Amino acid sequence: MKQFLMEWLGVDRVLYAFGWIPVPVFINNKPRAAGSASKFLIFTWINVKPKYFLDHGLMLHELEHCEDYYRYGLVGYELLYKFSPKWRLFFEMKAYTRQFLEYVENRPSFVADRRVFDALVVFMATGYDLDLPLDMIKARFRLTISVATGGSQPAL
Repeated sequence: MKQFLMEWLGVDRVLYAFGWIPVPVFINNKPRAAGSASKFLIFTWINVKPKYFLDHGLMLHELEHCEDYYRYGLVGYELLYKFSPKWRLFFEMKAYTRQFLEYVENRPSFVADRRVFDALVVFMATGYDLDLPLDMIKARFRLTISVATGGSQPAL
C-alpha cells in the first residue's frame, strides 16, 4: 500500500523530520537550486534535481530546513529567514553543518581535503545575502561543526 501511494503521488523517497514526520522527496528540474525545502500550510517536502538525488548530504541539508519550519512555524521561520541576516546565517549554518557531517561520516574521501569545506562556505557567503566577510563565515562554520560534534571534529 505504501509503495502504491508513493507512486500515485509521485514521491521518489521519504525522509523523516525528527525521526517521525514524513517529508516526501521529489525529483524536480527547478532551474534555480540543486535542492530546496518547500512548504505549504503544515506540510513540507523536498525538491531535488535528478543529478543530486543520491546526494544524501544535500537531502539532510533540506531536511534541516523542514525541521526548522516545524520548530518556528510558518510565519516565524519565514519572517526570521527573510528579514534577519543573523537568523538566516543561523539556519544555514545548521543545515550546512548537517550536510558536511554526513559527508564526513559517509564519504570521507570526498572531504579528505579542504575543498568541500571551502565550497560550502562560499555557497553560504554568496547565496544568502549575509553581508559577512568570508573569514568570519569560515570561523562560525568551524565553531558550529565543533559544537555539533562535541569537539570531536578536527578544525579545518
